[in-house]
Amino acid sequence: MGGTLQLESEPGVGSVFRFTVSLEVDEHAAERSCFRSERNAVEDSTLAAQLKGLRVLLVEDNATNQLLAKTMLSKCGIHCVVANHGGEALNLLELETADAILMDCQMPVTDGFAATRAIRGDERWLDVPIIAMTANALAGDRERCIEAGMNDYVAKPVRMHDVVSVLIAWTRERRRREAGHFRERKHAASM
Repeated sequence: MGGTLQLESEPGVGSVFRFTVSLEVDEHAAERSCFRSERNAVEDSTLAAQLKGLRVLLVEDNATNQLLAKTMLSKCGIHCVVANHGGEALNLLELETADAILMDCQMPVTDGFAATRAIRGDERWLDVPIIAMTANALAGDRERCIEAGMNDYVAKPVRMHDVVSVLIAWTRERRRREAGHFRERKHAASM
């Protein structure tokens, strides 16, 4: 690896250690910051096709994570609207329709737990699934998310396959209802 190591020490005062190391820049580090890529792209694309047209509200304060999540979701054909914190999420829900919400838990202004409780306090949004996406992966963190009113939990770093699977599971019934409603309207129109 190469490099240098220096030591300066003075009795009764202290020591200073200095070192230098030459390292290469990892150009893909940002891509791995929160969202890990999947090796099984064929399986993911098959699953992702089930989500085409889904409307997701992403509540995330980190700009890099926002960009990576939007990119990942758009590859699945998902329309994604971003809120920087829970307060913005509440405002956006007044303007946008969301089929699901991906919620970071630790954010400034209004955190994910408070935002979830506020969302669950409004009957218009009771059936919208809220999925926690958080680096809090300690015992009890999942339970804290569920107690706040979130439906499920995905630990960061997030894998595309995990997000896709959770979204499919939690939006399946809603997609069935909407497909049935569309068929009913189409049938009524043909009569």
